[in-house]
Amino acid sequence: MTIIQKTNEESIVLAIMELAAQMLKKGSSLTNMIGLTTQQWMVLLYIQGDTNIPYAEERLQEGGILASDIAEALNVSRPNITNLLQVLADKGLITQDKDPKDKRRKVLVLTRKGRDAIAKVAPLRENANRRLLYDFSEEEKEDLLAKLMHCLDRLHGRV
Repeated sequence: MTIIQKTNEESIVLAIMELAAQMLKKGSSLTNMIGLTTQQWMVLLYIQGDTNIPYAEERLQEGGILASDIAEALNVSRPNITNLLQVLADKGLITQDKDPKDKRRKVLVLTRKGRDAIAKVAPLRENANRRLLYDFSEEEKEDLLAKLMHCLDRLHGRV
């Protein structure tokens, strides 16, 4: 039997993985309230242009976001994102409009129903985030975010 040495690196990575799993579970309980999966919710946030999402500002194009941008951001295949978008369109949450600059491309746009869905969950999401980080100072939050972004940059080959 191989004995795994306890290291800070391993403990940090496993703690982040556990945190992500727990946050996904909590997020699912919020999005299920409006009949969406967490992945569908994330797609709506990308289309809305939520700048809290890592690298979202880089992916937003003037006039809207493309399906390929979201597929890349969520690390899913093009067929997977196509299916997700179809479900959201069938629910009346998004439309796919022709890009005025390039008629071959379609930009994704939230409908009023999509904006209402985001507005319904937003206060619950914000409250959950506050409860998670309530005893962190603003400086500690900024420091934590910077460290997490550095890790993401490394994973994406940016550093």
